[in-house]
Amino acid sequence: MNLRPTKRVRTAARALLATLLLAGVVIGGWVGLDMLAVRSSLQAAHASLGELQRSLADVDLDAAQGSLQDAREEIEDASRRSGRFTWSVAAVIPVVGPSAQVVREVVEVADLATHIADTAVRDGRELLGDGVEIEVVDGRIDLAPLVEAQALLASLPIDDLVEAREALATPRDRWLPAQVREGRSDTLTLADDAISTLERGRALTEALPAFLGSEEPREYFVGFQTSAELRGTGGLIGYWGVLGVDDGQVSFGQTEDYDPFDDAQDPEGETRTERIRTIGLARQNPPDVDPAFLARYGRFAAARSFPNINLDPDLPTTARAMLELFEFQTDRRLDGVILLDAPGLQGMLEATGPTLPVPADVAEAFDLDDGLPTDQFARFVTADIYETLGFEFSAERNDALRRIGDAAFLQIFDGRWDSQRMAGAVVDATNQRHLQVYTTDEPVQQALHAVGATGALELPDDADQFAVVANNAVGGKQDVHL
Repeated sequence: MNLRPTKRVRTAARALLATLLLAGVVIGGWVGLDMLAVRSSLQAAHASLGELQRSLADVDLDAAQGSLQDAREEIEDASRRSGRFTWSVAAVIPVVGPSAQVVREVVEVADLATHIADTAVRDGRELLGDGVEIEVVDGRIDLAPLVEAQALLASLPIDDLVEAREALATPRDRWLPAQVREGRSDTLTLADDAISTLERGRALTEALPAFLGSEEPREYFVGFQTSAELRGTGGLIGYWGVLGVDDGQVSFGQTEDYDPFDDAQDPEGETRTERIRTIGLARQNPPDVDPAFLARYGRFAAARSFPNINLDPDLPTTARAMLELFEFQTDRRLDGVILLDAPGLQGMLEATGPTLPVPADVAEAFDLDDGLPTDQFARFVTADIYETLGFEFSAERNDALRRIGDAAFLQIFDGRWDSQRMAGAVVDATNQRHLQVYTTDEPVQQALHAVGATGALELPDDADQFAVVANNAVGGKQDVHL
C-alpha cells in the first residue's frame, strides 16, 4: 500500500504551514508594535510616579492624586494592550513568546503597585495630610493614629503584589531582548522597595501599640551611652532609668548614674584598668546569663556591671544579659532595653526646641543662663563638660551629667514638640544606630528588627561574618575625639 501523501495533501500542508508562519509573523509584528506602545505607557507612568513621590514629600495631596491618575491611565492602557487575545497567541510563538509573557507580568506588577498607591492616598488622605501625629498629652501617648495607620496598611493588597513580583522574578531560560530584561530588572527593584516599605510599615504599626502598653503595662531599661568611652553597642552606659508605659501612659522612674568608685577597693599598686574591672559589681554573676556571653566577657565582669555589660556589639545578646542583671539586683523583671547615645538624644531634643533648660547651679557653672542649645548637647556631654571639670573622677561632673540627662528626658517626655520633626529624629537615630531597642515580646521584636531598630548583628545565610569592635578598657574619655 502506498502511504506517501498525495501531491494535493502536500500542497495543502505547505499552504497551511505558510499561513501559520504568516499569521505568526503578523501576530508577532502586531504584538511587537503593542510592546512599543506598552513600553511608552510604562515610561510615562514611571515619570508620573516620580511626581507622586515629590508631591507626597511636600504633602501636596491634590498634586499626588493628579499624578496617580495620570499613572493609572497609562497603566490601564498598557494593561488593555497586553490583555489582547493576540498576546495569548504570541505567548506560544518562539522568540516573541517569552518577551510577551514578561511584559504582561511587568504590567501586572505596575498595575498592582499603582492600585495600592491610589488606595493609600484616597483612603488615607487625612492620615497622610496630617502625618501620623503622635501626640503626648499629660504624659500619655495617643495611640489612635497608629491604629488608623495599621488599619489602612492592613487593607492594602500587599500580598497580591508580592505574588506578582515573585512571578516576574521567576528565572527565564529563554532569550529576552535587552530592553525587556532591563525593564524587568527595574520593575523588580521598584517592587522590592515598595514591598519592603509596606511590610515594614505594616509590621511596625501592628507592633508599636503593644510596645507602648496597649495590651498590658510594659517596663523598659533605658540606658544612655556615651561615645566618649566606647563599648560594643556604642558607649559606656553611665546613666540609666526605667521607662514605664501603660496604654500609652508614660512614666520615667528615678534615674541612676555610674559612680566608678562606688564601693571600690583601692589596693596599693593596682592599675587603673585592674581597678575598673572590679568596681561597682554585683555580688556574683546572675545565674541565668548565657554561658557563651560569660566565656567571652566574664574576665571583664561584664555580667555583673552595667557599665561593662554592653561589650558585645549585638544588642539582643547584650540586652538579655542586662535584663538578667537587673532582675538579679532588684528582683524586678523588665520587658526590654532601650539604648540611646548623645547624637541620638540631641536629634530628639532639637525637635523639642532650640534650648534645654538646666538647673541653676549647672547653668552658672557653665555659663548657660539661657539654657543649653540643643544643637550642642552631644558635644557638651561628651567633651565640653570633661574639658571644664577634668577627666579624672569628679562627683560634681557626675551630678551635673545626671541632672542634665534628667532635664533632657523630661523635655522629651513632656510631649510639647512637633510630631513630624520628632518622628524624623527617631527614624534618623534608628538608621544611624544611635537608638537601639530590644523587647522580650517576640512579635514586637521581629517588627522592630524589620525596620533595623534592634541593634542586631545579622549572620548572613551564605557567608561568614567578621566584625571589628572597639571597647575602651582603660576608663579614658578620648574616644569621642578619635
